Amino acid sequence: MTTLYRLMFLTIAILLTGCAGYSTEKPPVTKVFKGSNQKPDPVLKQAMALDKAGVIKVQMVTRSLPPQIKATGPDKILSCISQPNARWLQHQNECEFTDQKSCESIGGTYNGCASACRHMSGDVMCIQVCIPVCSYSPTKDSPTNK
Repeated sequence: MTTLYRLMFLTIAILLTGCAGYSTEKPPVTKVFKGSNQKPDPVLKQAMALDKAGVIKVQMVTRSLPPQIKATGPDKILSCISQPNARWLQHQNECEFTDQKSCESIGGTYNGCASACRHMSGDVMCIQVCIPVCSYSPTKDSPTNK
């Protein structure tokens, strides 16, 4: 009888260990994408800033024009910064100036006409212009969830 209890306890411990290691966060991906021909290059500048902040890891940048950038990180961030004129907002977990198809293909929620002042608090005068935004649900590692 004691052996049966030990076996049951061991089975439960193994199951709980397996469940604790399970994560819903997608693993990082590696993408190669082009920068722009602008000086300074806004795509490369954003990639390097995110690398410095530890959000992505830039592995290689070619000296060609436009530069080829190879980086590893979350798919949503690399998909955002690899689009011309798009901008990743880390603290809001969203991508500005993206398109609906790209947004929804990686699990985002698209808003084609978000307010330019959506992150400002209090009563502020705000320009009436639509900002296309792709928002993502907060993850356990995102700043919006801490």
